Amino acid sequence: MNEHIASYLAEAESLLQVSRYNDALCLLNKAKALLGPATEPICVAACEFLLGTALLGVSRAVDSIDAFERAKSVFSRTGMAQHAASCEGGIANALRALSRWQEAIEHYSLALTEFQRLGLPYEAALSTMNVGVTLRDLGQPRKAIEHFERAISEFRQGGNEDNVAMCLENIGSAKRDLGRYPEAIDFLEEARELYLHLGMEKDVADCDDGIGIALHQAGFAEDALARFSRALNVYIGLKLSRNAADCQVNAGNSLRTLSRYDEAVAAFRSAVRVFESLNLKRQIADCEIDIANVHVELGRPEDAVPLFSRSRDVYEALANPKLVALAENNMSCCFHAMGQYEQALASCRSSRAGYLALGMEKDAAGCDLNLGKTLTLLGRIEEALEAFESARTVYRQLSLRDELAHCELMTGNAVMGYGDVRTACTHFAEAGRLYRASRSYRDAADCDANLGVALLV
Repeated sequence: MNEHIASYLAEAESLLQVSRYNDALCLLNKAKALLGPATEPICVAACEFLLGTALLGVSRAVDSIDAFERAKSVFSRTGMAQHAASCEGGIANALRALSRWQEAIEHYSLALTEFQRLGLPYEAALSTMNVGVTLRDLGQPRKAIEHFERAISEFRQGGNEDNVAMCLENIGSAKRDLGRYPEAIDFLEEARELYLHLGMEKDVADCDDGIGIALHQAGFAEDALARFSRALNVYIGLKLSRNAADCQVNAGNSLRTLSRYDEAVAAFRSAVRVFESLNLKRQIADCEIDIANVHVELGRPEDAVPLFSRSRDVYEALANPKLVALAENNMSCCFHAMGQYEQALASCRSSRAGYLALGMEKDAAGCDLNLGKTLTLLGRIEEALEAFESARTVYRQLSLRDELAHCELMTGNAVMGYGDVRTACTHFAEAGRLYRASRSYRDAADCDANLGVALLV
């Protein structure tokens, strides 16, 4: 192997380990320029594999797939089955970044089968864990947890404590998706303690960040900020600017929840400066979404729409249909707030179609709920009830009690438009029962108030 190529590859690999993707990419491009017909195949494949990793790190997922495919071709041709399987995993990672989750699972599964055939339980467990992560992306946290539990069993048998911690962290994140916040925090705390024991400072901070998100979602924004601050200090100390920026975004959302809007916007803009320096277009667009949400909460939806629209265009250019659907849904809410109901319906239907194409039933049901609200305001009660029923069916299937309760409440409001007080009262009562079952007493009280008003009619 040419010593210059070897030097570039070794240095690039070190840079990738500390997430310095742009610097690694520069070196790998220099190495690739030195490749020629006489270059050893293993050197070519190694360069392409590292190139795929670096390209994925700078959000060039499509180019990343091409690089992994080239590496896989060489590894397969030279009989290096384990390395070829690793390329399948790299391709899956890139597909996941493109929100092409079903394809990602197929490639992770190919890698898993090959690792099992080769008698490599550790690598097979990693693939199982990655399938779980992708299922979580797909909005299937229960199935994800099953995969994490299978993987953690293998890691424990092999004494792989760092991967045990990673699975605990993933289980905590999936529990958070299910709204089971105390359990989520318990798993994340357990992962944090193990990382701390192993001296993995960055991963400890990741757990603090994850616990902060759980606290935020559970309604404890002040406590969440304390966790984000702890994680942020570690990221800054380790000079992990990308992680610090992500953490600032999370803190910004908690500040927004606390109505500390100026501080929230400052946090988002600070993160944007980092993302711009790293040319991370998707993350910049994400921050514009967050800033737009501040405008919405301040009663300025007309200022939010251009930001949502610009972010949607970025997501479309990056071929990320999940985020396109999210931006469309946000625009729909803005149009609704502005009284532009037909535009709200159009954006919401576009978002719903996007989510359904990705198999994201829960998010599509959220669109059905929004459609129902807008149709109710337009007096199109039959259509509204159809939309609510569609959402209710999904929420029942997924056992999402709070969402189902909200849907029952909205259905009751729509039925009142018919003057059908008895049916409306049935829905209000059911909504209250569901909220009480999940200890959401304030929401239950709102349902009781609606029920009282209906009984007076």
